[in-house]
Amino acid sequence: MRYRYRNNEEMKDSGEEWIGLIPINWNVLMFKRIVESVKNGVWGDEPQNNQDDIPCIRILNFNRNKMEIVIDDLTTRNIPLIKQRDYLLKRGDLLIEKSGGGDKNPVGFVAIYNHNIPAVYANFMAKISLRDEIAKSKFVKYMCATIYNKRIHLDSVNQTTGIQNLASDVYFKRNIAIPGIIEQKKIAKFLDEKTAQFDSIISKKQELIQKLEEAKKSLISEVVTGKVKVVKTSEGYELIERKREEMKDSGVEWLGDVPKEWDIKKVKHIAVLNPTKAKVRKYIDKEFEVSFIPMDSVRLGSINIEQNKRIDDVIDGYTYFENNDIIMAKVTPCFENRNIAIAENLKNGIGFGSTELNAIRCFNKKDIPFLFYNLQEENFMKIATYEMTGAGGLKRVPSSFLLNAQFTHPKIDEKIKIVEYLNDKMLEIAKVIKKTKDQIKVLKEAKQSLISEAVTGKIEILD
Repeated sequence: MRYRYRNNEEMKDSGEEWIGLIPINWNVLMFKRIVESVKNGVWGDEPQNNQDDIPCIRILNFNRNKMEIVIDDLTTRNIPLIKQRDYLLKRGDLLIEKSGGGDKNPVGFVAIYNHNIPAVYANFMAKISLRDEIAKSKFVKYMCATIYNKRIHLDSVNQTTGIQNLASDVYFKRNIAIPGIIEQKKIAKFLDEKTAQFDSIISKKQELIQKLEEAKKSLISEVVTGKVKVVKTSEGYELIERKREEMKDSGVEWLGDVPKEWDIKKVKHIAVLNPTKAKVRKYIDKEFEVSFIPMDSVRLGSINIEQNKRIDDVIDGYTYFENNDIIMAKVTPCFENRNIAIAENLKNGIGFGSTELNAIRCFNKKDIPFLFYNLQEENFMKIATYEMTGAGGLKRVPSSFLLNAQFTHPKIDEKIKIVEYLNDKMLEIAKVIKKTKDQIKVLKEAKQSLISEAVTGKIEILD
């Protein structure tokens, strides 16, 4: 579908800063004037396998990219048939998130229900029923997306005890710009087409990132377990697959065959786990500052060291580490996400952090980077995850498992070659991933901008 930008002679001031100029024939009115009703949802009871069981839409069913409800993983609840009638969804209904949210994704997101199956909606959201003679839900969905993306709705968000709540009376009291029904349909059709094109490109780039992440895991595994040999050449490094006769049984199921000349060692034979704090207690009462590392400051290969605290405030109740220690999350899902890094540039060379972090200090500093890569090896990660203990979302890798985990231990010159090769490759892949993520960001911003320009009339849909 073709479009053009309207010139100033075709526009008038909407009187609303976030809307700006609108076409002369568009109307400005309060949002609530196009709304028939706003009805909060229902949660019901656990399913009973009877006629009162019905799918219930939750916030998890909101697709924030497509602004639609997805039904891939529906929750079943038990609600009496007579009560269901008040909450049944029909194709084209709008749902708005009213409770939950967070800083990155505040409440107030709106999604459209484009399905024919009977379903109700949970109590953390509300159904917006429109006055059909004035407004069409497909257009209003995009209008609400602009309100959300520009954070215009934050004046209607309240936060208590960590949970955000949307004040409907405030949200629907704002002014909006709206064209006639025919133009609403044209705009919605145009945006359906254009946003689908954006989403397709973004999806392909996200798939590329996933493939690159998998390639990183595979490469680390192949190299640190010796399945391939790193050979230095005049142009850098190359990989050569080792022959069967060069390999031996490691005796460790997840390692499989390893090079004959390589040793196998347990972590406890090359490092200490969570070293004692005795040597740093001398700094107490001396206004001595150290780096403080919360769990969310540790990512794969990097640590955010912006926070500092006095050592006497953190020496008890936190994990202690120093420069060159390997810092590794031990709790799910941070462990599975590979939140692991080598500590560097700590304040006074010392850091303290979450008790959900393990500090691993190698006896020989030359072992640090090779162990760092071994601890990311895919098969080790799977077994460590399986060995986790604890309940629900608080499962942890046992210290005994980590200390007794067995890894390859080649000669130091080969370790150095492997680490140099992996450092180069990880940096190379990271650059491609960053470039791709930057492209995705630009595409998402362009998509949001096009939606905004369409629903505020800056562009005219020509066919």
